[in-house]
Amino acid sequence: MSNQVVKYPYLISKYLDPVFGVAVGALSFYSYEQRVGREDGHTLKALLFRKFGIESAAPEAVAEASNQEQQQPSSTSK
Repeated sequence: MSNQVVKYPYLISKYLDPVFGVAVGALSFYSYEQRVGREDGHTLKALLFRKFGIESAAPEAVAEASNQEQQQPSSTSK
């Protein structure tokens, strides 16, 4: 009886393993952020939207823009 250990070099495949690893890492960090919470504009989702220039789809960017509008005094009231 031989006690050979079968070594599998890849979990899925040579090229899908890195993609799988990045996807698992990103999803686990995203779920961590959802549990712990972050300030508006400092989440992974907001960072990715800023990085790739997608501003209109980010809810945090919309919330920040509406907050800035509320803080500015309106020119019609005297």
